[in-house]
Amino acid sequence: MHRIFNTHDVVFLILQMVHAMIINEDSFGLGDFAALATTSSAISEAILQLLWKQLPSVEPLIYLLPNDLIQEHTNSNKTWELRFLRTPKLSDLERFHFYAQKVKAIYADGKALRPQHKHVFQTLLTLHNRSRSAGFLMPYLSHVVLKDNRDHLIQFLDQLLLPGLQSLVLPSNMLIFPDVVHLLGHLQTLVYISDSFHTNIILNSLSNCLSMHHLTLCYTQPTSMTSIASLDQLTTLTLIIIPGSSIMEGTGSISNQYIRTHILYINVESDQRPSHDPESISTDTGFSAIISILSNHRIICQGLSINIHQQYCSTDFVLHFFNVLTSLHLMDDEDDGFLDWENLVALRLRMPWEEDFFSSDPESLQIPRDGLAALSRLVYLTALELEDLGTCRIDDDALRSLAIGMGPPRIG
Repeated sequence: MHRIFNTHDVVFLILQMVHAMIINEDSFGLGDFAALATTSSAISEAILQLLWKQLPSVEPLIYLLPNDLIQEHTNSNKTWELRFLRTPKLSDLERFHFYAQKVKAIYADGKALRPQHKHVFQTLLTLHNRSRSAGFLMPYLSHVVLKDNRDHLIQFLDQLLLPGLQSLVLPSNMLIFPDVVHLLGHLQTLVYISDSFHTNIILNSLSNCLSMHHLTLCYTQPTSMTSIASLDQLTTLTLIIIPGSSIMEGTGSISNQYIRTHILYINVESDQRPSHDPESISTDTGFSAIISILSNHRIICQGLSINIHQQYCSTDFVLHFFNVLTSLHLMDDEDDGFLDWENLVALRLRMPWEEDFFSSDPESLQIPRDGLAALSRLVYLTALELEDLGTCRIDDDALRSLAIGMGPPRIG
């Protein structure tokens, strides 16, 4: 054995590979894997370290408390919740603190903190914060992925997250927006879908980002988005358009602000938040925001994917999109925002719509030849995917001409 290795290192590497296989193929095998910790003191520490490294929620930590400390209690709503039977002592929290410090990632399957456990967890946080010598509750927490906007852990993130956090993925339509500005220095991945006010707070602080690779934000005012240009390590940029929330003003091309990313995703999503005025129905389809991105911003990328929620898909939307490509094509070179997409290698347009939106007029379903021909200006384009465009037809000659100009492309 090489001198740089010892038995503990080899055992840990073997167990790490076994743990990875169980996670990827059969999560039900974790019980058997955990049972190995009771077989030998030589491997128990390594197994426990791997088991507590990544959690689906913070609730397993709560059940490390002594049995005589917490108990299920039926509240006035006839639902159960955990409650303390007595005031916790420092010795009661030793196991909780010990394993909390081993947690490096929380990848929630459902909720990372359910309402039944909220009271106990909140109390534990309060007790921990009162102890000046306790340090951070989860000092090595690097990744947090939450999926449910009603997850009660969201309201405690300000107390849990540290500046060393590498990835933070938050659900859309959150009722509470945690403060993440102090985390931007080390974040590599951020998904933060919020209202324009909180989005602009993030945008105004992007100059603090040192290593952001994957960013997902709502698209708001065009002038606010120029701060993304300061991110020089961006790999994927996802701009979420929620019709009715993006503010499109009469803004010309924003010059000298190049946004660079490998892949740009533009997603038009439905607004699931409750309306304060149920009778007010927005007629916005998100189209103006898409065109604003295409024409107002100088974005250098190799891949562009546009995905429209079926709620906003229609024949008019498809045809309007290609007509706008034509108008961009006819602009003067000095003002042609479309030229900024000339490095594009792959373009994907997806509009999954319902049959109710189909038009019965065959003449109105023809995608404009000029709109399709505008794509020929993308001299490096080798992959074109036009997916779920309903009954809209593409002129065969126009498509053939585009294919010849693209060289050896992949058209879907």
